[in-house]
Amino acid sequence: MITALDHIAIAVPELETAVARFLGDFGLQYDGDEVVEAEKTATAFFSVPATHIELVAPLAGTGPIASYLEKRGGGLHHLCFRTDDIDADVLSLENEIRDLNGILAINAGMIEDIDALNQRLVQLSAQKDNRQSALDEAKSASLGAQAVISQRDLEISNLEGQISNLEIQMGAASATASTLVEEVVQLGQDIADTTQRVTTLEANVSEAQAFIDNANGAIGQKSQEVSNLDAELSKKVAEATILSNSVTTLAPQADAAETTVEGMRASLETDYVPIAQFQEKAARLNELTQAVTERTKLIQELRMDLGSIEQEEQLLIKMCVADAQCKAAMGERLGVDQ
Repeated sequence: MITALDHIAIAVPELETAVARFLGDFGLQYDGDEVVEAEKTATAFFSVPATHIELVAPLAGTGPIASYLEKRGGGLHHLCFRTDDIDADVLSLENEIRDLNGILAINAGMIEDIDALNQRLVQLSAQKDNRQSALDEAKSASLGAQAVISQRDLEISNLEGQISNLEIQMGAASATASTLVEEVVQLGQDIADTTQRVTTLEANVSEAQAFIDNANGAIGQKSQEVSNLDAELSKKVAEATILSNSVTTLAPQADAAETTVEGMRASLETDYVPIAQFQEKAARLNELTQAVTERTKLIQELRMDLGSIEQEEQLLIKMCVADAQCKAAMGERLGVDQ
């Protein structure tokens, strides 16, 4: 007979992780492990009072434990009991199994009948549920139809009242029918005229918009031209100022040189000068004459440039005065109220 529980076997996918958990979580005594190559199984043992726990894991992912884990997952694999007469216990279990098989064989027909009845019960339950759903839908449809009928009755009643009103109105309107026809004809003519005017107005609006776009483009171009004229005017004024300053600086020098030349000529005419001194003064006179000539020529060129600048300035001023924006900008620049 069975005398004790020998061990509890728990199937795990990986032995080391399971051993660490049983040690850390439960604090059990670890008794080592064993590899059974024939069964492709690795086993770890933990002592528990009066029995022990075995963790069984597959080797290299193969073997019967691997198949068990694939079908059922990790967990209790089997219980192993101790016995004092294993042959007698095996014989007793075989007899019990034989008796159970006999009972199953005797009652096989009854079991089949019970299974058939269960299947029929399931079918009838399904039919009942379907019929109940259909009945509920029919009731819902009936209620909806009644509501629709009530709504239609109300609408019919309203239509009958409206028909009566229309008959009264038609009797009253028959006297003015011809007048209404004339008014409708006139209204159609007015609509046609209005449509024509709308079309004309839309064309005018399109033309006005195009004119506005062109005007905006022209204004932008004029603004750019005014800016360019203003920049050019400022440049010419600056050049004129520089030339005027140059003329102012060179004019006294030219006058002084002319005075010097005239004095030297008078001195040569009235005073006797030795030949060496005369040659020296002649050379100096030639240098001064050349310098005066060059400076006079430079003054004339500067005056011509100044005149050209003044003409360009007058032209720019006339152009600017013709443009309102430029005129306003010039007035602001010169501090003159427009």
